[in-house]
Formats: sequence, C-alpha cells, structure tokens
Amino acid sequence: MSTVDKLSNWRFGVACPLTHQRGWEWLPWFEDAGFVLDRLIHPAACHVRIWDWFLDRFEFMALWRREE
Repeated sequence: MSTVDKLSNWRFGVACPLTHQRGWEWLPWFEDAGFVLDRLIHPAACHVRIWDWFLDRFEFMALWRREE
C-alpha cells in the first residue's frame, strides 16, 4: 500500500506519511464512540482504469449510524 501511495501521489505533491491501518483495526474506534456498522463493502470497485483493478482490494465503503 505504501508503494501504491508513493507512485500515485508524488506527482501531485501529496505527502504520504505511510501510516496505514492493518486489517480492520479502526473498527473498535468507531464502536467505542457509539457508532454501529450498518454496511461494509470490501473490496469496493472505485477505480475505472482497467489496470487499476488490483487497487480495489485496498478500497472500502462503510455506512455507520449512531443511535442517540
């Protein structure tokens, strides 16, 4: 993932801090804040160029809700 970030973003001047999550370690943060996961789509088809199909495995979409 770090290599993909570097190759994708360097030409636009976007800094890549290389601090990516591993697995789904961020899920408990949302749950601890009172959110409930409604739907998770992984991998998410986000790339349109034929050669970018392999990047989709890094993409996800999540719908969270919070009950007050």
